[in-house]
Formats: sequence, structure tokens, C-alpha cells
Amino acid sequence: MYKILERDPALKPFESDINLRMDNYKRKKKELLKNASSLSDFSNAHEYYGFHHNGGNWVYREWAPAADALYLTGDFNNWDKTAVPLTKLPYGNWEVTLPDTVLHDGCLVRTVVKNGDRLSEHVPLFARRVVQNVEERSWYCEVYDPLQVFQWTDQNFKQEQPLLIYETHVGMATEELRCGTYTEFADNVLPR
Repeated sequence: MYKILERDPALKPFESDINLRMDNYKRKKKELLKNASSLSDFSNAHEYYGFHHNGGNWVYREWAPAADALYLTGDFNNWDKTAVPLTKLPYGNWEVTLPDTVLHDGCLVRTVVKNGDRLSEHVPLFARRVVQNVEERSWYCEVYDPLQVFQWTDQNFKQEQPLLIYETHVGMATEELRCGTYTEFADNVLPR
């Protein structure tokens, strides 16, 4: 029995639902942590996967356990679908290391997945920036280089008044026991 049921007897009629939710949580957690030691490791997968510039090279990693082969294509290789193969690693991971000069900040890329005799193009799972070609109605990953530091030009900016940041839940911002609407929020809450 969970402590919440001891602390709040009104939840006792819902014990089977709570148990079901907890069983589902434990099952999903076990599934997610198959290759990670904690939920924190799992949620920080972007630090391993995707494009990472480590000074002298670019490293790109992808997770595709059912793929027969993976390739990287983009404007850097004139969209040659199979010119840059990734190496298969354990646990469904794939990786390629490219010299610093091959990829650049703003470079457009896609992942090509080979499954059987079929090739399909995808936006990399851990893309940090995705852009659309409106004419083609297709999406691309735009490589982002964190080493290209933004040059700030407003060092002398002085704020006149202190910055106020508000957070609210539009549906709960009503005194009545119901979900409020955006219009009610704009008319009744924002002016205050």
C-alpha cells in the first residue's frame, strides 16, 4: 500500500487505479532505463546524441536500433544519400566523426535510414534547430555550433525598472470552480 492511501483515506476507493498507474510508471521506467542508469541520464540524452562540436571534429550520434544502416546527407555533400555512413555501435547507437571543415554552423542535414532495401530521410532525432523549406514542404536539421559565440552589442543597456516575470495557468485564473477561457483571462486578469 502506498503512503498516500494512508495519509488520505478518501483515496481508498481509487486504490486499484493508483496501483495501476504506479505499475505502468514502473514498467515504463524500466523500459526507458534499459540503457541508462537513471531518469536523469535518460532525460539528458541530448548531451550524447545529435551533433557535437568538440573543437577539432564534429561527432554525430543517432539511436536507431532497427536500422540496417544509417547515413548523413546534407548541403555539405550535395545531398549524396550514402556518401557518409555511420558506424553501428552497441545498443542501437550509430556514430560518425567528421573533420571540423566538413560541417559548419547553419549547414542543412538529414539522416538517411536504410531498412531492408528501402532508404528514407529523416530529421535527426536530437536536432537542436529545425528549419522548413517552404517550397518543398520539407524539414531539415540546421547544424548549430555552440562554439560560434554570439557577439553582444548592447553592453551599455540599462534597465529603467526592475523586470517583473509572471507565470499563470489561464484555466485556473478564475474564482469560479471551472476552467477559465483565454478571453476571460485577457479581460479580467491581465488588466490587474
